[in-house]
Amino acid sequence: DKLETFKLDNNLITSLDPRQLITLEHLTDVSLLGNTGLDFIENGCTLSPNGRELQCKDLNLNGYVNMQDIPELLLLDFSQNQITSMNPDMWIHSTRSLKTLRLNNNLLTNIISFANNLTSLETLLLNNNRIQTLAPDQFVSNKMLTFLDVSNNDLDFQAQGCALLTDGTTLDCNNKGLKGFINFTDIPSYTIKRMDFSYNSKCKDHPEYV
Repeated sequence: DKLETFKLDNNLITSLDPRQLITLEHLTDVSLLGNTGLDFIENGCTLSPNGRELQCKDLNLNGYVNMQDIPELLLLDFSQNQITSMNPDMWIHSTRSLKTLRLNNNLLTNIISFANNLTSLETLLLNNNRIQTLAPDQFVSNKMLTFLDVSNNDLDFQAQGCALLTDGTTLDCNNKGLKGFINFTDIPSYTIKRMDFSYNSKCKDHPEYV
């Protein structure tokens, strides 16, 4: 368990024990290049030297993405592709370990179950997609979440100029010119602690938005 270097390039590996790398605490130089029997290698993703991070950024991945060989990780990056949908079971082995999940700059529309049971998640990037809704309990299981970016999506509160701040607990609708009846349905309301609707005097008689 004091293994530091683990070179497995250009073999015929088709599966990994999901916990095989993350349990090697001293690992600093692992490489699986050329093992195209592993779907994340076949798609061009790069495993970090310590085996705890997987970079699938800017690989022209498109449409539906479903890789089932991804091991347990601390960081997973699928940003800057053209992904329209994903199977969240791809990171099922990392529910207790994953700290950073980057899915920004894609074409995602539905992410309802993506963060379920990611109990160690600290950073979640979902900005610059086409996400159309967030469930009220969207981030309930993410007790450690400290940075959340959902900016530049197709959520109803964003269409009115409001923003979910990166703390993930504050909805800012201050001075957005809101008027009439307000009823946002895309707010992750179970984890919202503060809503600022000040300086929108014409909607003051309609508390239904809370």
